[in-house]
Amino acid sequence: MRITKRAAFLATGAAAALVTLGAVPAQAADGDAPLSVLHGVPDLTVDVWVNDELALGGILWERRGSEPQEAPIASATLVALPDWPDARGEARVKEVDGHRQVVVDLNAPTSADGYREVWLIASDLSGLVSLGVPQGQEGRFDIPAGLDREKYSLVDVPEEHFDSDPTHSGDSIVCGPLEPSQA
Repeated sequence: MRITKRAAFLATGAAAALVTLGAVPAQAADGDAPLSVLHGVPDLTVDVWVNDELALGGILWERRGSEPQEAPIASATLVALPDWPDARGEARVKEVDGHRQVVVDLNAPTSADGYREVWLIASDLSGLVSLGVPQGQEGRFDIPAGLDREKYSLVDVPEEHFDSDPTHSGDSIVCGPLEPSQA
């Protein structure tokens, strides 16, 4: 997470402007002098230009939160099926901020009359769950809460058709079993 806030000010009396900001003015030479002083406020920069009794300045405040921690859980090499010999892919399951996600990378020829969809399939083929449609060659999808990842351990990416049928097309491009990541 990265949040940036900017503000600018124009005031008479450089000291008043700096006191308002909680900064301590540095000694300025004659004429224009940039001051960048603020104590005790992390990630905050104050720039002030002083010319006699006029202060012009700006504030840049940046809060950098830590990026979400991604713990690897499982991965799969996605193998091409016979109708798609040039296809290949990879899937990774990660724990991100307390929920599970599947990240799929797919390298396969595209088709003008279809689209790709990512599915998790039960290892005994008794059920399947659609995770979504990737944008381009990569997709990141939340795994529904409560879904047994041990049972739904096959990642499958088929070519779906624009036919108003929400079920799996049966035209799998790549598929592979998820294996637990080594710690």
